[in-house]
Amino acid sequence: MEYEVAFEISKSGIGNLTFALPGLAFIIIGILMFKFRGKLSQNRPKWFVNAFATFFLSFAVLWTLLAGIGIGAQQSSVRADYIAGKFDVVEGVVENFDPMPASGHKMESFTVGGVKFEYSDFVVTPGFNNATSKGGPIQEGMPVKISYIGNIILKLEIAKSANKSMQPTADLPPL
Repeated sequence: MEYEVAFEISKSGIGNLTFALPGLAFIIIGILMFKFRGKLSQNRPKWFVNAFATFFLSFAVLWTLLAGIGIGAQQSSVRADYIAGKFDVVEGVVENFDPMPASGHKMESFTVGGVKFEYSDFVVTPGFNNATSKGGPIQEGMPVKISYIGNIILKLEIAKSANKSMQPTADLPPL
């Protein structure tokens, strides 16, 4: 069976490191608090403004570093294992597909060859996490080939015949 690659971790760019990027905005806000603490302390005690600015900036730096290092280390480790071939592969049909609702209040899940996978657009993971309600490609009965470590999908391949059969034809209205 021929497959098309829908996701591959080695080609996913910086992946979920973007999760840590908002921390940079908070670091800038903390720096601005220090710069303009004189104006901020007009109606408040100076010690309070200094303490709050110090806490705010320290927390922003710590959170950004820990989030970036934690996510980066996991992503780097998983990519290295993928490149080294330290992963499992399962091939078969998507079964027990339970899509995540658009509101995102549960994980999307399915099984292939008895292996269960769960993911969500709202959960930080280095692997595939594109739920159907957010444009993801997984559908019940779809033939797939999945390279994975644990519950992390490193490579998702979809049968070319499945992609053609899932496309609406010209004489049928789109789904």
